[in-house]
Amino acid sequence: MHRERTIIGNWKAFLTIPQAEALTRHLVAGMPAFPDGMQVVLAPSFEALTEIKEEITTTPLKLGAQDLFWEDQGSFTGEVSGRALAALGIEYVLVGHSERRQFGYETDGIVNKKLVAALRNNLTPVFLFGETRIERDEGKTEEVITRQVAGGLSGMESDELLSKIIYAYEPVWAVGGKAANDVAATEAIARLTRELLFEKAKKEFAYTFIYGGSVDTTNAASIARSSLIHGAVVGRASVDPAAFISIVQAFLSSA
Repeated sequence: MHRERTIIGNWKAFLTIPQAEALTRHLVAGMPAFPDGMQVVLAPSFEALTEIKEEITTTPLKLGAQDLFWEDQGSFTGEVSGRALAALGIEYVLVGHSERRQFGYETDGIVNKKLVAALRNNLTPVFLFGETRIERDEGKTEEVITRQVAGGLSGMESDELLSKIIYAYEPVWAVGGKAANDVAATEAIARLTRELLFEKAKKEFAYTFIYGGSVDTTNAASIARSSLIHGAVVGRASVDPAAFISIVQAFLSSA
């Protein structure tokens, strides 16, 4: 039981503003028509948000941010608040990406505060979680996922709140390298996530579970065919317009 299919292009820090604008124009021109039950979200770096918003205003494409701060205002140099993102018309925001956990030293507690901030500002948070290579090799995947999901969702008990979050499994060992091509293994995480959510809310509810971690044109179709995986977070491949359009088409074809 899921909400809708969602494909997110996370452009990370690959592009300048002119490059981001050019990429967006290519995507607008070449993107296939997709139904209301599918969301295609572009997540440029902060400095390009306003320009990309203007490029997609009359299209079905949605805009997302790559991060947010947990306070709405204050003396927090270099941070961008959820309130500021909402004022820009941003609809989605990534929270807990492995690169933020690694380079920004984000803990599960910080991720939790950011999820709360996103929801408080009526943004749809994309909650990312996943294990490292060492944790996977030591057989700790389920333990890590359970801890990260529980920590990130601390204090959230109602299905009304939990259903507003998009859940993204992102095995850290696959980011920027080889994707987790074993779809069955990702489906096991999807089932675990579902169990954790339903146990927390004490009932079943509609939710969205997507996969992130080196999604590209070679594996998108197999991921899209799974009934337990409802979309993808696409990193490097999303800055190649032909590749990203092909990935969207793979999910569209399997719908």
